[in-house]
Amino acid sequence: DKTARQIQDKQARAFFLIKMLTGLRNPDIVNIQLGKATEGSEYGSFDPSIKKIYALSNKGVRINYDLGEVVHGILADLATDAEAEGRDTLFTQSEEQIRNKINPVMRKNMDALNIEIYDLNKKQAVPFSIRDLRKNIFDILEEEQGAAAANKVLGHSSGGDVGLKHYKVERTKRKSLSSLQKSQELFT
Repeated sequence: DKTARQIQDKQARAFFLIKMLTGLRNPDIVNIQLGKATEGSEYGSFDPSIKKIYALSNKGVRINYDLGEVVHGILADLATDAEAEGRDTLFTQSEEQIRNKINPVMRKNMDALNIEIYDLNKKQAVPFSIRDLRKNIFDILEEEQGAAAANKVLGHSSGGDVGLKHYKVERTKRKSLSSLQKSQELFT
């Protein structure tokens, strides 16, 4: 929350929030087109008139997403800017430009809280990257809804164990929570 409030660039903040709330792949977010789906388009599109994402590529499978009111509100705000500027894309910056605006802010906040990401393979702390949010989304969904649901949300085969092999390797289940703690966490 603190990081989202500190990111000054509107598009970078929108990207950060969409990534944090959905776990969509970075290229799929930054390349969302404005308007109705175009046949054969490489990336998905957002239609602000009905607030729906069309034909977002989920590892080659085209899916129409209803991402919920908060994410659609963020996309609708970007769509208003795009329409006013006569653009057909919601974002004007590259994925790298956006990452370079998000990562330093998050790293500064993590340092202030003395939080680190420790890579067991490298045996050292590694700097935060926006890509890490996708792993955490899998982790939480897997524990709450099961691996099949978590894989499906993130665009993997629900019958496979891609998320468990790539995202949950070396992770352990979060400590058991009391009923009160679990209720508070789910509410949050």
